[in-house]
Amino acid sequence: MPTDLQALESSDAAASGCPAVQTCAVGGSTLRSRSLLSGPGDFGRNASSHDPEKSRRTVLRIVAYGVTVEVRVSHADLLCDVRNCLPPGWQPAPHAHAEHVVSVVRDDADKAAARTQIFVRRRRILDTRCWSEALHCLESHIQLHVAEMAGERIFVHAGVVGWRGKAILLPGRSFAGKSSLVAALLKAGAEYLSDEYAVCDSSGLVHPYPRRLSLREDGGEKLRRPGPEEFGSRTCRGPLPVGLIAMTKYVAGARWCPTRAPSGWAALALIDNMVPIRRQPGRCLHVIHRILAEALCLRGNRGEAEDAAPALLAAAAGHSASRPALPASMDRNDPQPTLTKETTDVSQSAYG
Repeated sequence: MPTDLQALESSDAAASGCPAVQTCAVGGSTLRSRSLLSGPGDFGRNASSHDPEKSRRTVLRIVAYGVTVEVRVSHADLLCDVRNCLPPGWQPAPHAHAEHVVSVVRDDADKAAARTQIFVRRRRILDTRCWSEALHCLESHIQLHVAEMAGERIFVHAGVVGWRGKAILLPGRSFAGKSSLVAALLKAGAEYLSDEYAVCDSSGLVHPYPRRLSLREDGGEKLRRPGPEEFGSRTCRGPLPVGLIAMTKYVAGARWCPTRAPSGWAALALIDNMVPIRRQPGRCLHVIHRILAEALCLRGNRGEAEDAAPALLAAAAGHSASRPALPASMDRNDPQPTLTKETTDVSQSAYG
């Protein structure tokens, strides 16, 4: 095991009671004033000066959606960038016990091309000299872990925007074109919920997950992280019922000519993109039932996002005008369905 990781782990005993760790974890008023969408987002930024006294090893413990994560950082100067990788709405939890531990070991906080390694416990998941790549890996790993382990919410890989009181859901994994379509919808007047996860409660309502968008540029080589304000939009307060589910992917030169999809198609698309489907199949299927109760389901290939966005908003608006809102009786205390062999087969069919 690398010496740097051993040194980082040796600070564990001091971390639980060390005032310096509590200061780094809580961050005083800095954390309380941190904006989820307007904090420092310039990935790759390093500290302008290196102070050896401030660069002692640091432990940051946080809780998000009921999940506690510990991040060990080899240089305190890196904390600002690391905090920007954490899930929206996270809170400091300096005294909590965290079973999931991630270590960020960087040779030198000031050198742009310094070697960075990321470990989960003692297993190395990344070794790179690109700081922005390390931050992207750290963000993806922590947020996926929280999505998997969250107890009161079901996370779905999907872009989500709000339009006239309803959510438009765009299920799909990374590189499916969700972020570019979300950005185009924001330009067309929609409000922002997320470009990566639809966070659903047991009523099927979608809550905001307002991380910065991830837009790939220059053939995917460069990652830009704008907030919704850059597109003339804002974060939706939510939560919202789902009004439209669009199962679509980008095909060069294609025109957006969707067909109405059976609810079974939409159910399979949601199953395929639900993060905790294997751990909580019963809850996931219950949420799917709630989501599909009033949603219009469309499928079809699309060309450029700017061309498809107005048509999606028009379809969502037309459907909302012809259908009532979700019944008020759909609350999170409703009993969940019993998992049967048939529903188990549905989840297995999507995952093999």
